[in-house]
Amino acid sequence: TREASTEFKCCSFMVFKGSKLHRILKTKDCLTSCVLYCFVAFVAVGYSECLPLFAATSVEFKGIGFTTSEIGTELLIVSGLLTVVLVTVLPKVNDYFGSKKTLIISTLGLGFLFPMLPLTAAIKNRTALWFVLTIVTLFTQILVTSSNLAINILLNNSIPRDLTGSA
Repeated sequence: TREASTEFKCCSFMVFKGSKLHRILKTKDCLTSCVLYCFVAFVAVGYSECLPLFAATSVEFKGIGFTTSEIGTELLIVSGLLTVVLVTVLPKVNDYFGSKKTLIISTLGLGFLFPMLPLTAAIKNRTALWFVLTIVTLFTQILVTSSNLAINILLNNSIPRDLTGSA
């Protein structure tokens, strides 16, 4: 049985070695694009999970003390604005700057905006808090989406033509 299990592992690797997936992952640019996508997705999920938690945390624990309906309203406002921006502005920005510069600008912008979320707790005026939180969340989501767009374009351009659509 030991020989059979070794043979099985060897054969399963040999099947992978000749596959389209192996040819795609052998490309350095494609592998780099996949790693970048994983990094951006990890950060985006972390932010989207921390935002409602931070918003629901009471003021005495350095949160902003939103109710669940206020959190939902804020996310609805951001989603509505985001839909308009993503359809109209984002493709033009990517065409103007190109995918690499868009990714660099988005990453630098995210590095600047992520620390802004906890700073919103210092705003005492409720109207100003709503405005600033909406702007920070909107621009964060725009930058995450533009990063994903740029990475997808880079991924598509990094593989050979005969494998287009396989990645």
